[in-house]
Amino acid sequence: MIKLKEIMNEVSEPFEDEIDDLEGKDAIVQFLIAQGKEPQVIQLGKDEYVIYDDKIIDPSFPQVQAKEEWLYDHSARRLRETLKDMIEERFNKNFWERPEVLYHGTPIENVETIDREGLKMQHKSRGLSNRSITRAVFTTQSPEYAEYHYGPAVFEINTPQMKADGFMPQVVKEPNHTESDVLNFLAQKIGAWEEERDLAQANSEGTTDDTVIIYADIPPKYLKLL
Repeated sequence: MIKLKEIMNEVSEPFEDEIDDLEGKDAIVQFLIAQGKEPQVIQLGKDEYVIYDDKIIDPSFPQVQAKEEWLYDHSARRLRETLKDMIEERFNKNFWERPEVLYHGTPIENVETIDREGLKMQHKSRGLSNRSITRAVFTTQSPEYAEYHYGPAVFEINTPQMKADGFMPQVVKEPNHTESDVLNFLAQKIGAWEEERDLAQANSEGTTDDTVIIYADIPPKYLKLL
């Protein structure tokens, strides 16, 4: 149930008299229409939300919020986490439908070991945005980037052959780039902004949208030193 006075203070002059509270999206929508607004009910995940102007209302929470404020609020956290999981699953599925060759850069002194043992998952983080990553292999779609930032030795990873052999471990983007995808998706759904924003750039810490994180050791037979 949402306090009617809270919506009244957003759309018209504050009311001093006692007013019955609103319960449910239909009552909220009817009230907003009566105030000359053009509310819409949108489905996000399993829940419905009411949007109008630059505001959003979750009928299950007693508050009216600015759309951009709501995107980052704790009340939308569960929805953000659900969408993050869905986007990661879709990225993994799309990658293995048409796998692209990946590249891994490393210092020269590691080449002999990698030739013998393959690429081993390691627990390496590039700042706070990657703190949730456990052991993994970091790769990129650009051999030049791999050489410049992590080389000079660059290994090519034959992911098409991995798929042909039925070896398709989980792959994901870097967390802050996935979070950027989530926020852009939600923002466009609720009308917070229209043009996609590079939200990961402000906290990139060296991360890139071309990075592909592999949660598996890569055997030597899929590797080739360039």
